Formats: sequence, structure tokens, C-alpha cells
Amino acid sequence: MLKNFIFIIYSILSTLFEDFFFKYKEIPIKKNKLLVDGFDTIPLKKRVEIDLNDSKLIPINPYLSKIKLTEAQINDYIKQIFGENGIAEYLFKSTGFKYFITHVTAYQTTHIPKELRNEKFYANHWHRDGPYSKNTHKVIFPLSDISSENGAMRILKKNDSKKFSFYSNPNDQMGQYFEFESGKSENVFIFNPHLCYHTAGNPKESLTRQQLVFQINPTISWSFSRDIFKTQLYREPKFPLLNFKLINKIKLNIS
Repeated sequence: MLKNFIFIIYSILSTLFEDFFFKYKEIPIKKNKLLVDGFDTIPLKKRVEIDLNDSKLIPINPYLSKIKLTEAQINDYIKQIFGENGIAEYLFKSTGFKYFITHVTAYQTTHIPKELRNEKFYANHWHRDGPYSKNTHKVIFPLSDISSENGAMRILKKNDSKKFSFYSNPNDQMGQYFEFESGKSENVFIFNPHLCYHTAGNPKESLTRQQLVFQINPTISWSFSRDIFKTQLYREPKFPLLNFKLINKIKLNIS
């Protein structure tokens, strides 16, 4: 299939480009959980204050709503999570890269009835993200308590994901998976969406899951998209190295 071929070629070439031009240092893989497993849970040093009173809940479909944050909220979350809580420092030490925060989205998911679970309402099927490099990561910040009952995200380790072709359709019986469970504002979860199969869990009836997700890609210095507030309700950008809409950056005051 032509689309699959294009995705694979982009992944190979963009990874080589980033490794050559953006990587500051090589990181030993041994004992590095993020590189070995493809994901890691990081406890926050300082609690991030969450106030969604000024946010708007915008329905996307019957089971997914986007939470529209104010520009001040987005800027504050970036500062507190990546700067004050040391997530930028952790990422640099773990990968050798500094990152460009290309997209942010906050959302709420609800229970999908059994008869509709074959349909795609949010990321409720096992998948790997397509047109990205092997260096792309996502950072999840819980806006509410998240447990298995709330539809916690499930993810396979990187090596276990390799057992399946990139465009296969695995299910929950594919092997032992990890669930990201966390109290509100207690941890962040960092994972490689291109290398690890993952899926959203299905909240139990009357329960919801609320979380904030950052897409980050390697670059020369820590920065975020100038349009990140405007694009929060859009789908996340694909082919980030080739996406000219992402050229306007604001530098973050992070070394």
C-alpha cells in the first residue's frame, strides 16, 4: 500500500536526519527505561495546579470531547511540567535530544458501549502512530485521577511491539501490556508512539478520563509552536519535519 510505504520511508529518513543534526550526545540504552521499553512514568517534583473552570468542553463525537484550554493555561502547563518539574532535563538525559513541542490537546473520554467498540471514536484500538520518526515522543499529564476503571492507556513494550507488523490489528490478547494509572497531577507518562503499540482503555459507565497530551519532536533547542493555542482542537500534525505550519517557534527558557 502506497501510504504505508510513504510512512516507512519518512520514518527512516526523518530519524536519520534528527540523529545527525539534532542529537547532542549518544545515550547508553542499558538501564534506560525510556529507550529500552519505549515508555516511562515520571513522578512530578511539584504538584501542578489544575483549574479547568475557564475551559470549554467541546464534543467531537458521543464519547470524546476536547477540553479547550486558555492560552495562559497552556503556557503555564508547559512551564510547570517541562521546566519546574524537570521533564525537559529528564528527556535530554534519556534521549540526548532537546525538543519542539509541536502540539497539545486536552480531552475527555467516556464509556463506549459493547456493540460499538469496533468503531473508532478515539484512540480505542491498538495502533502505532504512523508518519513520525523513531524519536517522536508524547507526554501525558493526567487532569483527573486515572485508573483502569477510568480507561487508563494500555501500552506494549517496544520489543513486544516488534512482534507485530506496523499495520497489523492486534488486540488485548496480544501479550502483557502496561496501564498508565496515576492520581491527578502526580505523574507524567512519556512514551514513543511510533515504536510502541498502544490503545486507550474504555472507562466504565458513568466514569471519564481527562488528560493532557503533548507531542514533542527533536530540534536544536527547547521551543513550542507559536500556534499551539490555535491548533489544540485540531488533529495532531503529521510529517512534522516537513510541516511548514510548524516553522514558527517560541523558544523556551530551558537549557
